[in-house]
Amino acid sequence: MGVFRAVYTPPLDTTVCRRTELCEVLCEIHITHVFEVERQAMSRVSQVMTVASILVLSMLITAANRASTAVSASASAAAPSDAPNTGDIDLTGYTLTFEDNFDRLSLATRSPKGSATWFHIPPYGAAANYSASKWDSNALSVAGGILSIKAYQDPSGTWRSGNISSVDETGQGFAQRYGYFEVRARMPESGTGSWPAFWLLSSTSINNTTGKKFSEIDIFEWYGTTYTHNRAIISEATHNWAPGGTHGEGAEFYSPTTPMPNGAKPWKGYHIYGCQIDPVHITWYIDGIRTNQIPTSDAAAYMTGPYYMMLDYALGGGWPIDKVVNDSTFDIDWVRVYALPASAGRS
Repeated sequence: MGVFRAVYTPPLDTTVCRRTELCEVLCEIHITHVFEVERQAMSRVSQVMTVASILVLSMLITAANRASTAVSASASAAAPSDAPNTGDIDLTGYTLTFEDNFDRLSLATRSPKGSATWFHIPPYGAAANYSASKWDSNALSVAGGILSIKAYQDPSGTWRSGNISSVDETGQGFAQRYGYFEVRARMPESGTGSWPAFWLLSSTSINNTTGKKFSEIDIFEWYGTTYTHNRAIISEATHNWAPGGTHGEGAEFYSPTTPMPNGAKPWKGYHIYGCQIDPVHITWYIDGIRTNQIPTSDAAAYMTGPYYMMLDYALGGGWPIDKVVNDSTFDIDWVRVYALPASAGRS
């Protein structure tokens, strides 16, 4: 994400059978005439029964076909990309340190943010203008326990969208060095140029007057071109930043085509995107399934402060924005952070 977000370069009925009863007609006529009547009656009964049998068989076949079609349709509807996703890692022994379920929007538009949970823009200065849209708190709304960040064009044609940060421009707010950070979210149904993300940045990136290096971890970035081309992928990355905002030395990690578990399409449903940072590894998860891992040592020299969180619906990311859908939303169910159990990251 860049600074600091890095720019991308190029799924019986029950049939009721009605029974027909034949009543015997008794007539006192000549015996041969009786036999003829009986013969004709039996012939008609046989015909009636034959026709009835054919009708019943036809009805049964039709019912079976309908049942088969229903089963097939049900199986199609349960394709992996549409299935609910509730998986998470085993959090036994972890301690919850931050949680927002978005029952309301606790947002400050001035620093210091006081008791508000979120700040309305990236807090680290001019470099925060990395989006092809203008940050606008009007793009943020909460309804039914969901935070929606909207990308929209105002009457003048200017694109606007939203960002939230867990700290403000003074560095006040929530930040944590090691732990498990996660969000349950759904990507926008919007094409190339859409660029939502959940990412972490060292608190030393704010008012960095001492010239410290700092670290960025992208728990995910999502490029709308994957919606345009119907691809089940997402981006996971780390970046090392020098004090001036240029890329620093040392190993960085970049996986822009990380496969979604089970071929899920990120815009079709909610998924849990998480990252564990411990002294040994930085590990990414989607729906509790590990997707990437690197040694913490690759970023250790740049981990100069605890990480604060940002969620945004940016536009661009190195792509044109002509396929961004006006009024599309990046939807967030909740955000949670945990402190690690004592045993984490010891091997």
